[in-house]
Amino acid sequence: MRAAAFPPQALCSFHFHTHSIRHTTQVSTVDSYIYRPAWPSPQPMDNVAFKKHAASLATSTSEASSFLEMWSYSDPSFNSLKSTGDKDEPLSESEFKDFLHRQGAFQSTPPALPDGVHLIGGMRLIIQNNIKHPESFSPFHVSMKTNDYLDMIAAFHLPRIAVESSSVVGPFFWYGIESDEKGLNPRLQMIIRNSDYRGGGRGTWGWEFMLSHDLSSAVTTGFVRRTNRSLGRGWTTDLKDCILDIGHPMLIPLLVIDIEVSGTKDSYQREARQQVRELELAISLQTEGVQPKYRLADGEAVNLPAIAEALATCQSHVLWNPPAANLEIIATIREADQVFRKSLPAGRRGSPVLERFHTTLAARLSFYEKRLKGIQAYGDVTKHKLEVQRNALYNLMAQKDSKLNLQMAADQRLLATQSRRESEAMKGLSLLGAIFLPGAFLASIFSTTFFNFWDTPDIASAVSPKFWLFLAVTVPSTILIVCLYFLWERRRTRRYKREDTETYGSLDKLEASILASMRPAPRRPVRTWTEAWRPETTNVGE
Repeated sequence: MRAAAFPPQALCSFHFHTHSIRHTTQVSTVDSYIYRPAWPSPQPMDNVAFKKHAASLATSTSEASSFLEMWSYSDPSFNSLKSTGDKDEPLSESEFKDFLHRQGAFQSTPPALPDGVHLIGGMRLIIQNNIKHPESFSPFHVSMKTNDYLDMIAAFHLPRIAVESSSVVGPFFWYGIESDEKGLNPRLQMIIRNSDYRGGGRGTWGWEFMLSHDLSSAVTTGFVRRTNRSLGRGWTTDLKDCILDIGHPMLIPLLVIDIEVSGTKDSYQREARQQVRELELAISLQTEGVQPKYRLADGEAVNLPAIAEALATCQSHVLWNPPAANLEIIATIREADQVFRKSLPAGRRGSPVLERFHTTLAARLSFYEKRLKGIQAYGDVTKHKLEVQRNALYNLMAQKDSKLNLQMAADQRLLATQSRRESEAMKGLSLLGAIFLPGAFLASIFSTTFFNFWDTPDIASAVSPKFWLFLAVTVPSTILIVCLYFLWERRRTRRYKREDTETYGSLDKLEASILASMRPAPRRPVRTWTEAWRPETTNVGE
């Protein structure tokens, strides 16, 4: 939700003036009325929503909290800065409450100011600089005790709608003008956060700023929390160095966007473009300038798995932290600054310090915007080049598949030719056997003792009277042999069918394994900007 879409007067909290309302129910049998109260304790919608979402809060763990308090005056010699030190010593529970309510050790009397010296601005922050619990940025999780969290929101007048933004992922910026129940003491409230889920059992990652700027006193109160590798610890050093500008509520958003729009984005885009050039040489099958990792051991064939992995990695580089989200935040900061200037009380308008920061803010936001648009245009060209190389890789793989299919077809044709030749040879042997088999069969019969062609007056006397024994033995034996042959042939047919099924299965497995070896998935998961490709945090100002 962007509050800039509404006019400033619509950004204030709505306060409902309720009266005693009673329902009446008429009884039909008697002339009397029964009165029942409608709502025991009517409340504004903002209070109802806050209580409903606050009841869902869960404490992941109570992280160590530190503080930062700065006061800036027109005479810099009166400026003061208090913090828990460079090592961020944590506050105890009692010290935490004392700092919230400015009591105990944190109760201080404003210095006696000479004529012409006045307060420019102040800032009081609760800081959690190294959140360790993996679920700290999960929806409806807070990094301190729930009662302390709610007490901090009330004491610092922080935006209560922040409890509803805990499920937001990615860059987020919200602002709005809110007042107390009487419509007085207007405050500019802001929520700036960026969070995501890192995966791999490492939980959430992110940072968050909840700020409230009193338009009358120029004092900003807030709560800041961040995980170890997000944003960078140097932001506190930069904030301390900018003590002269703490009277402007856009100081912290400007510091945050300065860290987010760092030189790392430019370097990542340049690295991605260089990797695209290397992929272009490899995919276009150039003989020179190709990295050895994109070639196989023989130095000739292209290493398709390595190229596919490089394409996925390069894509993750290009898509890491896209500029569009930060461009939207810059536009919203401009809107918030305009609302702040229109909502300023008469006593603060025309302040030289504020006007100087307005000029700085406009110039830097314009610079960041131009820079991000350049990165966006550069990244769009890189993405287009990646798409072209991906299509070229698919075509190359299709050609490899076609060559493989042609090779398999040629091998199958060779097998078929060899089988045909063997079949023709067997056909010739069968023909020779068919020619000589009748003669051999008759010769074997006539050479038995059942025939005697020597010294016989006629052919009938040449046949032995016991010839029936030959038929009695031969016919049953022939029938038995024929039956055994058919049984054996039937068994062989089943075996051939089983072998054919196994052959087709092995061919399918062979084809699948060949295609898999040519187009495997990347050997390791693609890394994104929320994981290993998140750049190392630079300690700005340290």
